[in-house]
Amino acid sequence: MTPALTGARSGLALAAAEVGTAAHNTANLLTEGAPRIRASGVAQPTGGVSVQISASARAGADPVADVVSLERGELLYRANLQVIAAEDERLGATVDLLG
Repeated sequence: MTPALTGARSGLALAAAEVGTAAHNTANLLTEGAPRIRASGVAQPTGGVSVQISASARAGADPVADVVSLERGELLYRANLQVIAAEDERLGATVDLLG
């Protein structure tokens, strides 16, 4: 797998985690004592990120933060899908040159 695809794959995992944590927090808006969680990406020396889910420092409901997380997840999906499409095109052009 190319470095670009490795990075994009891990970026898609982070996007999914962003959406998932926002969904968890939204579903528990009215649940007394439910912990808020957050997703974060930690850069890896080999490229890409590893996804970490942790308790949020914020307590209580924060629907604005949840909407921001959903939006960030969508942007991460779009950006990483563009990387995959560009890499697919680049690899296809390389194969055409060699073929």
